[in-house]
Amino acid sequence: MNDHYAIIDKPSNLPCHSTVDNHLENVLHQFESLTKKPALLGGRLDHDTSGLCVLSLGINFLRYYNMLLRTKTSKILDGESFTPIRKFYRAACLVNGDR
Repeated sequence: MNDHYAIIDKPSNLPCHSTVDNHLENVLHQFESLTKKPALLGGRLDHDTSGLCVLSLGINFLRYYNMLLRTKTSKILDGESFTPIRKFYRAACLVNGDR
């Protein structure tokens, strides 16, 4: 975590944001409760998916992060250089009960 963002290792079976029937058990609410800082989701993972989530600690970083996702190029934010962003996925599949 720095002044602009936090990266959270989200476990499976936990939503990133509140649901209609539960606004407490989610990454965003838990982060805000622990840090006492408001946050915005930079992206989200499905309920059953584990992995890294980016939480923005301000609207300026959220706009910057969204632009990186759109263009996948490096830019400069407040004089700090950031490397190009990459997304990758790994899946485990069961076939006939074998992994």
